[in-house]
Amino acid sequence: MKTPLGTTFLICLYYWLKIPITTISTILGVGKKTVGFWGSVIRVCCSKLWNSTQRVVGGEENVVEIDEEIWRKRKYGRGRKKDQIWIFGGVERLEGGGAGSRFMTIVPNRKKITLIPIIQKYILPKTMIISDEWRAYSCLESIGYGHQTVCHKKEYVNKETHTCTNTIEGLWSHLRASFPRFGTRKKFISDHIAMYLVKSSMKLSFLELMKHVSKYKPEKEIEEMENEEEEEEDDDDDEIDEDVPFIEDILGNDENETDKKMEEDDSDGAGDGDSASEYSP
Repeated sequence: MKTPLGTTFLICLYYWLKIPITTISTILGVGKKTVGFWGSVIRVCCSKLWNSTQRVVGGEENVVEIDEEIWRKRKYGRGRKKDQIWIFGGVERLEGGGAGSRFMTIVPNRKKITLIPIIQKYILPKTMIISDEWRAYSCLESIGYGHQTVCHKKEYVNKETHTCTNTIEGLWSHLRASFPRFGTRKKFISDHIAMYLVKSSMKLSFLELMKHVSKYKPEKEIEEMENEEEEEEDDDDDEIDEDVPFIEDILGNDENETDKKMEEDDSDGAGDGDSASEYSP
């Protein structure tokens, strides 16, 4: 039996408001599979919308903060290297303070060969970039950017230049809060990031979202995603899905011997400034 239009509208509204799937299912008297399906449609629409409208940030006389965030999935307090996900992002500071245009993307690691092409793709030349002291950023001035740093091992605000990365750090907190309470599977993290970005950056309203949902034609990917939250809310003992949706092929996969300590060597530079969270933030 098809779900009534009014019920579908309420499913989408409650999901947009971050009400858990089990609760939506109970309130509306529909199956969790149905709720999960429409949640998947919303996320896919958000992902397509963000990818089609995302623009570069910064420019001369503008300041952009950049940072990397590591998320780990842990069961019983334990985590493995393969359960880690790196998210790289940047945010433009507004003149009077606060967060302006931004970008976030999943990356396979935080090596120079990975991060620099993303910086050049999303941040305009001559932008003043503020970061921690991670060594991958040491070449920014030589490729046409201004660059100031703060050493998170010693302080959160540089006492000499008064630079800090508080704005991007705040966005990480908001991103974690936007994720489902019971977490999400690894391969859907990028869609949840897009959903957060269209809400926080594009200020997409629910009615505008529904216009996109009404035009969307379900594809094969929806069938693969519809059981996501239903499975997440159970104690799933399956192996972590390794099929992470990394960004486009602009990234190289070369493994330089000198960079093999990329994740463990957080003590070098700004590594200790990165925060760790589970897939269930």
